[in-house]
Amino acid sequence: MELTRFGMVLLPLCAAACVAPFRLLELVFLASAFGAAAVAVVGGLGLPPGLPPAALFIGFVALQYALGARFPGACRSWRLLEPFAIAVAYALATAVLLPRLFAGRFEVWPQKVDAAFALPVPLAPSLANVTQALYLVSNALVAILGGMFLTRSDVDFRRLLHAYYAGGAVVLLVCFWQVLNRLAGVPYPAAFLYSNPGWALFPSQDLGGVPRINGPFSEPASLTLYLSGTVFSAAWVLVRGYRSRFAALLLPPAVVAMLLSTSTTAYAVLGAGAAFLLLYAAVGAAPRVATRILAFGIPMVVLALLGVVVLADLDPRFAASVQAVVTQTLQKGWGTSYAERSLLDIEALGVLPASYGLGAGWGSARSSSLIPGLLANLGVAGVVPLAWFAVRLRRHVARVRRLPVAPDRLMVIDAMSASLVGSLTASVLSSPAITTVDFYLVLAVLVGCVARVEYEAAGTTRRIAVAAALPARAA
Repeated sequence: MELTRFGMVLLPLCAAACVAPFRLLELVFLASAFGAAAVAVVGGLGLPPGLPPAALFIGFVALQYALGARFPGACRSWRLLEPFAIAVAYALATAVLLPRLFAGRFEVWPQKVDAAFALPVPLAPSLANVTQALYLVSNALVAILGGMFLTRSDVDFRRLLHAYYAGGAVVLLVCFWQVLNRLAGVPYPAAFLYSNPGWALFPSQDLGGVPRINGPFSEPASLTLYLSGTVFSAAWVLVRGYRSRFAALLLPPAVVAMLLSTSTTAYAVLGAGAAFLLLYAAVGAAPRVATRILAFGIPMVVLALLGVVVLADLDPRFAASVQAVVTQTLQKGWGTSYAERSLLDIEALGVLPASYGLGAGWGSARSSSLIPGLLANLGVAGVVPLAWFAVRLRRHVARVRRLPVAPDRLMVIDAMSASLVGSLTASVLSSPAITTVDFYLVLAVLVGCVARVEYEAAGTTRRIAVAAALPARAA
């Protein structure tokens, strides 16, 4: 095992926080901002930055349960997470059974593709089944144990939200540092940031001669996946009228960073978010929310377009760069890269009839986007519990928003819900799976906050019922 320079910084912080669970959760958010770094290299594979603090948190909560500790509202959190747990258990079973049951009966694209020999291979048990199962177990434990632990009465949910936004701030700092490096030669710690040999690293890409940024991630698409959650969360917090300096300060530079990535997914996500806000303002929002969207959103878009026009008029080089980005982005719709990604998704979906709808087993098949990837690996039976969980979570969030909730907790629920929507939107477009632990921690915070609010509301209802029954008994 070889310890990286990033690991030399992170591991002492984890050791200092090993008995402070909330500090460990904050470290998960902050460490996950360095997506292309590795804590250590073991057998040619890099240990993801968010894994050490997440593992320590899992161990802390498991030890608490072993010693007899129980958390109020944990049962509500578990009931909410039951469909998710069923999907995880099914995925682990498929990783063991299906590659053996259907071995050699059809072909799949492997998780790791050799550029010199990029062809589908006959289905067979592989190391990818093991590694993807391990990632899934660790992430699921963070979501489940985190959701149960965070129903404690002493949880400061706003502090966890600030930690999530602090991770976004770190990503943006690295992004604009990279811009200065590409444009002005400012020294940039590439060896520190890109230390994971398990990733195909593309830290210096161009699009039509225009430098692309990827920040602390391996490529612009990964940066987009991270920032989509940040942008959706910050925008929704502001639209809902909450007072959050973090959200107000993060949203503009996060949008700019996504634009500078020149990722087609980034433009699609931003366009989808803007379209949703306009539709929401037109048909579903309260008058004050609709006014806020129209009063601030439309002027910002107009000013941004005017700024681009003015800069293009003043500097011909800027105009040429904009034209190159637009041309290259539009050409992606019929380019080789798009055709290859579409082929991956089509062939991933082709696994369903060949496997009688059961899938190839978790970690067996590779796709380009989320839904074909889930169907190819889990089959219909594995996707149904996930859909059930999404519907159940949506209903609980809607129910909680009708209760008399403290504004801070309601802000956390709205912020984390929007973050999940943003990340899922980007993944549906261009990511085969969501394996980053911060996504599952966001889910844990949302579930824990919802379960805690429901627990307190149920307790209030019981106290009112008891108080009303006492006079009747006395009479």
